[in-house]
Amino acid sequence: MTLWEATGRNGWLGRTFPPLSDALQAISDKDEVIRRAAAATLERAAWGYLFGALIAISLAVIALLVPRLENSTYTGAVVVHAIPAIALGPVIYALGWTSQTPVLFALMFVFFTILVAAGAGFRSSSESANDVFSALGSSKFTRFRLLQVPTAVPNLIDGLRVAAPAAVSGAVLGEWFGVERGLGVLLLNSMRNFQVEQLWAVGVVLILLAGGAYVLLGAVERIVERVFGRVVAVGGAHTDRSGTEQGWARSAATQLWVVVALIACWWLWIEIENVPELIAPSPYDTLQAIIDDPGLYFELTLVTLSSAIGGLAIGLFLGTVLALISSLSPILRNSLAPIVVVMPTVPIVVLIPLIARIAGFSQTTVLIVAGLIAFFPVYVFALSGLRARPPGADSVFSALGSPGWRRITFLAIPSAVPNVLTGIRITASIVFLAALTAEWLMGSDGLGFHLSTRRAAFENSEAWAAIVFAVVFAVITYQAASALERWGKERWA
Repeated sequence: MTLWEATGRNGWLGRTFPPLSDALQAISDKDEVIRRAAAATLERAAWGYLFGALIAISLAVIALLVPRLENSTYTGAVVVHAIPAIALGPVIYALGWTSQTPVLFALMFVFFTILVAAGAGFRSSSESANDVFSALGSSKFTRFRLLQVPTAVPNLIDGLRVAAPAAVSGAVLGEWFGVERGLGVLLLNSMRNFQVEQLWAVGVVLILLAGGAYVLLGAVERIVERVFGRVVAVGGAHTDRSGTEQGWARSAATQLWVVVALIACWWLWIEIENVPELIAPSPYDTLQAIIDDPGLYFELTLVTLSSAIGGLAIGLFLGTVLALISSLSPILRNSLAPIVVVMPTVPIVVLIPLIARIAGFSQTTVLIVAGLIAFFPVYVFALSGLRARPPGADSVFSALGSPGWRRITFLAIPSAVPNVLTGIRITASIVFLAALTAEWLMGSDGLGFHLSTRRAAFENSEAWAAIVFAVVFAVITYQAASALERWGKERWA
């Protein structure tokens, strides 16, 4: 806070970064307006979070209990999640669902994270525990109730904790598309009218809302740990089996029909509702735009993909290093806590002008934004994994007189690997969409920039062609991360 105040007072980052005291004064001056807007945003975020969590957990249970539906469930979830929210706003507006847009966006922002975390948790039970239930002839439901649910709870809490700030961000972005009140509306008006103090005042309130939700779920996590403990996921049989146990051909066929079904729904919506091209083009027109210049879209995709991969690498490094530092000492963990809470809760639209002021309006800023987005899930899952040590293992190391560095190297880090891999799987497609969103807001290249410029020029076929490439490559990055997770869990016990 002192650094923020000094930076603003001395103008080190220009007029776009006022002192903290000015932002707090703006909150005081517009207390009633901001309070009512915050209440509206918080309610929408809460409903989106609740519905998203219920849908995600239900689908994770269905995928676990009905293995034949596992591929379809996760593939459909990945494809829907990979559709950029910024592309859906005008469509939702055209359907007349304006008042529900913030709730739908909040749902979309949390659904996938919770689904992956729940699915990984259900499959985190050890081979030996599963063998015991098999030897006793337990039914699938008994195994689910007595083994898989208890082992899934800690992972699920991690997912819920990561999703909490995302629900607020989703509600804020959804408020850009036509609602009358909310922090997102104040944020947009502040940017349009260059009301810098009000812009950062809203940012502070958003940090308090999202950070408060994150801290609250942190307290829940500690209670859950005392009741259920932490689980070390070992062995590959209980990870996401898509593309392995069912065979690649069957897996590809299952995924293909999901995509075909979504395209059919898209086409039927266009035909039945007679949707004008200014709102959404037909699949044929979109495909024609790709055929007319496929090289352009591959080139744009490469730019966005490079930023996403670079951001994932930055987030992985920062997340694992800070998680390791936090695990070494409660004092260090408490010192890092404010930074960890603030980073994912500051709205991306507030961060981008600040980062661009330092790094310029270029792909470098996109890379930094992607790295900051990737950092948070990796940090939460890595820190959780570092505490997921086998029962009694610490006592063994203490009895042998092992130094602290040996305990970290041979116990804590190996225990954290499965959780880190799950964090990477959650982050893989998120970071691609984060890079695309950053390009849409201020980039100078890539799929997001193309989407923004083509839509502004009312060339919707070209804009949706960029969306198609974004979906395809977001799914590819997720599948690559899933393969890495399977490989890691099969070989790291």
